[in-house]
Amino acid sequence: MKMIDCKWNKLTICQPQFHTQKMQVVLQDVDSAMQTPLKILKDDPTSTVVVVSVDDEPIVIKRSNTKGVLHGLRRLVCTSRAKKNWHYAKRLALANIKTFEPIAYVEDRFGPFKKRSYFICSLIKGIDALHFFSQINYQSQWEVVAQKIVELIQQLGDEHLSHRDLNLSNIILVKEQPYLIDLDSMRQYRWRLHANRATQHAVKRFMENWQDYPEISAQVAQIFTSHFQARGLLC
Repeated sequence: MKMIDCKWNKLTICQPQFHTQKMQVVLQDVDSAMQTPLKILKDDPTSTVVVVSVDDEPIVIKRSNTKGVLHGLRRLVCTSRAKKNWHYAKRLALANIKTFEPIAYVEDRFGPFKKRSYFICSLIKGIDALHFFSQINYQSQWEVVAQKIVELIQQLGDEHLSHRDLNLSNIILVKEQPYLIDLDSMRQYRWRLHANRATQHAVKRFMENWQDYPEISAQVAQIFTSHFQARGLLC
């Protein structure tokens, strides 16, 4: 069950357990709530992501920004990024794949046409994998965590899912367990063949990204390579 408020200029979806009086205030004017963040996680032409406090708990608000006129026109008829995050967070939960808990999403609309959207979710209190693998003091844990990330990628493929933007900064570690974030580009495949191809592409791109991480030693890349090869995900 979910709380739904559908108007000609706005669609609001919220999980009932989070639909408190204070949350309703946030949902009425999300931009205002974002003006006093506890922390800014990201702010660029694509999206703005902040941490705010609601009911004395930190939560994440992600606003999808418009990069230009063509991008804005395309977004009018496409599924909003907020709705994608909501849908795939629930899909991952069904598959026992760890991610954030979806709280609510809001779409600013003009009738059937979608404009700006907002996604609200729980804050994952952990360390991002990019920072984890760049710190030598975590070296004793690299092997175990790398294996769990490889298992996660394989599990996505088994579920016919692909993150499609998988990199170390989109993985948060909590007690050595990987959590996926940033589900904007995720896709579900109907056929196993397409899912397998997507997984192979994801692994290839994941490994090619090491050149963008000069702060991470070659040892980490070797660890991931060995685990991918052991599972037949990398030639």
